[in-house]
Amino acid sequence: MNGLLLPFFLSRQGILLSKQRLKRKTGIAVHPHIFRHTHATELIRQGVGMAYVQKRLDHASIQTTINTYVHVSNEDMKRQLSQYLSNRYDAESESNSEPE
Repeated sequence: MNGLLLPFFLSRQGILLSKQRLKRKTGIAVHPHIFRHTHATELIRQGVGMAYVQKRLDHASIQTTINTYVHVSNEDMKRQLSQYLSNRYDAESESNSEPE
């Protein structure tokens, strides 16, 4: 990019902020690519299919999407386990209550 600093945030006053200026002011290194990770993770958390996320991110391999862009938190794990156990309990209850 020939050394150009491309701003991608605005301050509250509407001043364009570059990545370097944000780092100086906040001490946090911000890169636009992090939004790609966040977007993919949120799609997955909302139940969007992996094949769709793969296509949305334009990955040749679905494994790239799974290995690189999906961030599963402990809360995600707890929620999924709870849902699994609830579904399993419901299925067992239904099979035990069926008349013979």
